[in-house]
Amino acid sequence: MTSFQTLRTDVSHQVATIWLNRPERRNALSSVMTRELYEAFALFESAEDVRAIVVTGTGRYFSAGADLERGAAHEREHEVFRWMGRQADAAEGVTAFLEKRAPQWPLSKVKDYPPMLSG
Repeated sequence: MTSFQTLRTDVSHQVATIWLNRPERRNALSSVMTRELYEAFALFESAEDVRAIVVTGTGRYFSAGADLERGAAHEREHEVFRWMGRQADAAEGVTAFLEKRAPQWPLSKVKDYPPMLSG
């Protein structure tokens, strides 16, 4: 399996789990994490043995949102907005990927995970 700097991954019972793994930053999304999320989604999309993907966070928090520390370090305002735009574009890309793929992953086929699916 691929090694990631900011994610942990595992596949069990046809369910891929992706952990956002920056607990010291409350799992805030960085540009590295965004790129790795794309890579992980592409990896699991091509895997014949994966029927569902669960995204969760390591530690107490799922995610604090975008990591603004790098953006705030820029002295010029337009660089901050350009960085924030790239983060928004990345989020839209992940959402589009999930919307495209989601109909192919019916929840009724996910077995052995009733606590996650029942309300």
